[in-house]
Amino acid sequence: GATAVLFFLVLLLIFPPEKFGQSSWYTCFGAALLFAAHPIHTEAVANIKGRDEILALMGSLSALYFALRSLCARRPALHLAGAACLFLGLMSKENAITFLALIPLALYYFTKSSIGSTLKATLPYAAAVILFLLIRGSILGWKMGAPPMEFMNNPYLKWAENQYIPYTGGERFSTAIYTLGRYLQLLIFPHPLTHDYYPKHIDLIKPSDLRFLLPFILHLGLVVYGIWGLRKKTPLSFAVWLYLIPLSIVSNLVFPIGTHMAERLLFMPSTGFALAAALLILPLKKREKPRQNLLTAVLIGVSILFGLRTVARNPVWKDNFTLFTSDVAVSGNSAKLRNAVAGELVTQSEREPDSLRKITMLNQAKGHAQKAIELHPLYTNAYLIKGNAHFYLKEYDLAIQAYRQALTINPEYKEALQNLPLALRDGGRYYGETE
Repeated sequence: GATAVLFFLVLLLIFPPEKFGQSSWYTCFGAALLFAAHPIHTEAVANIKGRDEILALMGSLSALYFALRSLCARRPALHLAGAACLFLGLMSKENAITFLALIPLALYYFTKSSIGSTLKATLPYAAAVILFLLIRGSILGWKMGAPPMEFMNNPYLKWAENQYIPYTGGERFSTAIYTLGRYLQLLIFPHPLTHDYYPKHIDLIKPSDLRFLLPFILHLGLVVYGIWGLRKKTPLSFAVWLYLIPLSIVSNLVFPIGTHMAERLLFMPSTGFALAAALLILPLKKREKPRQNLLTAVLIGVSILFGLRTVARNPVWKDNFTLFTSDVAVSGNSAKLRNAVAGELVTQSEREPDSLRKITMLNQAKGHAQKAIELHPLYTNAYLIKGNAHFYLKEYDLAIQAYRQALTINPEYKEALQNLPLALRDGGRYYGETE
């Protein structure tokens, strides 16, 4: 809510009512309304992990607000407040760094300041970024390092000859572009939604695949339009940059982020989408009384549909069990989610008083863990959870087998080392008494 209000205030500085008349209010409110209602934000708001996305965007938008206000009110000191806000946004999450490009871009588009003055005004924000990078580098170091060869932390790996090997450059590029197409699809038609896009929910996409070619052509067109609009300073082209620039840093095209995609990563780029949609539905008309009745109804109707989808999605985030068991219907090919469902079923079964229900849950856990292993043959935690399910079902021979498979992959796997002796002990006692 607060982020949407801040977005609205920034847009009013970009499209001042004294210049655009009544159209300004409609367009700015429409963009903020679409942003506030969009279901893609459910993860950022409902998941505690999404707090960094919210704070980063609030800091970034506040920085843009002060930058614009500084020039409008001719108060250079406001740039210091903007730089402080950008620094706080960066301390929340690094993707706020994209506003170091968007702030001068907005000043170029929507103010009369010269390029020299714009660059000068950008200096405090650049200083905030440099300070953040110095702090970050002193703690985490300066080397990016090679991507790990672990499937859950590097989705650009494929299984071949009983080992993981990296995607080719073309396969990685085409798969990343495919995810950009998925992002755009979810912004336009937010269904189905899921919290998990880990491998292999997003599988390898080859350069010859239409699922790569169509998003590539579309995004190439957006870039070309954005560049064309730079000279004419068209508001719609700025909306394109407001979408593409924050998206670039989470696209896996600049550097790997450890997952193919995530809905919370659209929180910042969706401001560009919301603005573009509002400009297309409610185009600005300078000093003219707009014909708003039908167009406003369309925008409100879309916002209501988005809001209803958001309300329907919110209960899924009640707890881990509800979230995992709901989203596995969408992300059935995610090894991570299959493993998470299996683990949660085993955990919940320990508290289940109904013995038949408990057996059902443990059998379901075995199935999900097995599917996780099929998707990720070196998934030690899936072997562990499968072994635990067998253990509680008194299938000790299968539990021992699962624990040993986990230890074959990782001989130092602590949990498997602890559970294997228990399975051997209880299994020996059980089979000795029953045979």
